Amino acid sequence: MEKSCIRIEKENPFDVLLPKLTGKIFHVSRKINLEQIELSGKIKPSNGGDFITTFGSKSYFGNKGCICLFDYRDIDNEKSQKFIHRCRPTDPLMNGNEIVIFMLSERLYSNVLPWNEWENNGGGTNVVPYVEVGYPGEIYLSDIDHMITVSYEEDKDSMSYKMRTILNNAKH
Repeated sequence: MEKSCIRIEKENPFDVLLPKLTGKIFHVSRKINLEQIELSGKIKPSNGGDFITTFGSKSYFGNKGCICLFDYRDIDNEKSQKFIHRCRPTDPLMNGNEIVIFMLSERLYSNVLPWNEWENNGGGTNVVPYVEVGYPGEIYLSDIDHMITVSYEEDKDSMSYKMRTILNNAKH
């Protein structure tokens, strides 16, 4: 597995990473989970409670024992573009967390459940259409082609940083 680190400073992290993600299926986790993932040799579904969840615990795939993945193979099409910002792989970076992006080996793509899988099995619809897919069970690190660790230093003069600081201070 290839490993790399990216440090993004003041730029929009999604815009910086999108060219590296386009055409791929990948999983995103907080870096705080990396040691446990490396020790076990696999990424596990979040419903087991082993890892700190990155995007919440109410997803359709997560509740079905699947690993939630981003599917950016066809991210440029009009339907995907409509939903791409509903859940971005870089969202945890905004809270000062480092993330790790695990690029799934193409040989596993045929095992991935499509975003509209819930239509066949009933149940909840908490899925991001066209960009979220699920992988049943565990993914071994030997099935990851590339692991990218990403850190982000936000522009402290930006309006979004100032607003988030005000909101966080108001909560405390």
